[in-house]
Amino acid sequence: MSTETNISGGYGLCPACGKQKTSINWCPPCHADLLLKEHSGWTSGDKNLDDFIKKTITDARRSYDYLEWIPFENFKVIKQIGRGGFATAFLANRTNCRTGHFEWDEKAKKYFRGKYKDYRVALKSFHNTPDIASTFLNEIKTHHKCMMLQEDEFLQCYGISRNPVTKEFITVLDYAQQGDLRHFLQKNHETLKWEDRLRIVTKIAKDLKVIHSTGLIHGDFHSGNVLQESTIPKVSDFGLSRVDKDHIPEGGVFGVVPYIAPEVLRGNSYRKPADVYSYGTIMWEISSGRPAFYDIAHDYRLIAQICNGTRPQIITGTPKCYAELMQRCWDGEPAKRPTAEEIYDTCLKWYNYAKEQKSDIYQQFAKADAIAITRDRAILKNNPEAIYTSRLIHYVTKKQDSCNDTRQQDLYINTSLQNLCNDTRQQDLYLNDMTE
Repeated sequence: MSTETNISGGYGLCPACGKQKTSINWCPPCHADLLLKEHSGWTSGDKNLDDFIKKTITDARRSYDYLEWIPFENFKVIKQIGRGGFATAFLANRTNCRTGHFEWDEKAKKYFRGKYKDYRVALKSFHNTPDIASTFLNEIKTHHKCMMLQEDEFLQCYGISRNPVTKEFITVLDYAQQGDLRHFLQKNHETLKWEDRLRIVTKIAKDLKVIHSTGLIHGDFHSGNVLQESTIPKVSDFGLSRVDKDHIPEGGVFGVVPYIAPEVLRGNSYRKPADVYSYGTIMWEISSGRPAFYDIAHDYRLIAQICNGTRPQIITGTPKCYAELMQRCWDGEPAKRPTAEEIYDTCLKWYNYAKEQKSDIYQQFAKADAIAITRDRAILKNNPEAIYTSRLIHYVTKKQDSCNDTRQQDLYINTSLQNLCNDTRQQDLYLNDMTE
């Protein structure tokens, strides 16, 4: 652990106020006061968001604990790098930068923030919707909370901005050079060793464990929402995160069909086990190098099959222990799925054991590495109706009497909406659960 992350004390006294510093370059009262003065006169246009940004400053105990309001003119947008159901991502250069921490000028007897060279960031611009202010605030609060728990291992968020023309809110994030996990796997699958895959599943499990430890759920957990910084995956996109409690989304569920747990597809509450189900599908994608159900339409038929127990077929050569954990994550009964903490502990054990040549775990993964992996690119062409962007699935009606038995649950398409559902341009799926 670096000296910056140890906030228990031992950093000496602040030369300005004489109080104990909480990290090597941080005095909470002095630096919070300086930052608030430096950022006076701005507003995001939303008081709740303004108050939250200020609170991160007054609560900061380290130089990277707080969020800043960053004027939009401080960015030079280079290009669009992604688009999802809620937001569009851009690569940009951040200009007029200052260091996150303060230095003490002994001669002038005051603190100052030095200038920092321009650097690349990702701008996540949220599409305007009627409830965008609350959605955006929810995402930034969740991201900041998890970032504090994971320290520098979580995707860094530097602050907030807003496009003066479109009025879209923006989060300013570390730029993940490798893009999202889905594209990283498609590009690098044939060169990845199982040690690499274990590193990825372990880190994702750690992020999920942190999210769940705060009493929250992710809510839209799929490989497109996991970003790759070099070889390190970092979970992102918390627009649908919320407190883990009984809650049936009004009007339907937002997500990517293969990653949505069957109980959620039926209209039941999205709880922590639903994130675990999604994690199981991410495990499959890491083992196969391809997104789940890439070759079939993500329509009502697939949804019905998932609710009746259909899962992606285990790839030949997948280590037995890995396949067993994956299948536990996919259990049709949410209570039988492992917790995020159990998953992390198991994956960490595998990662450590995989380095010990005498262990059974090592033998399983070594054997998997020995199996030659060849793929016909023509065969891997995605079905045009396999959609990996989060979208809304509307429930027209729902019966919850038999929702706990996946073998008895059938979903039928509402005939009056069938044409809409079969139109590949239509971004919403309208479902009718007619189970009696």
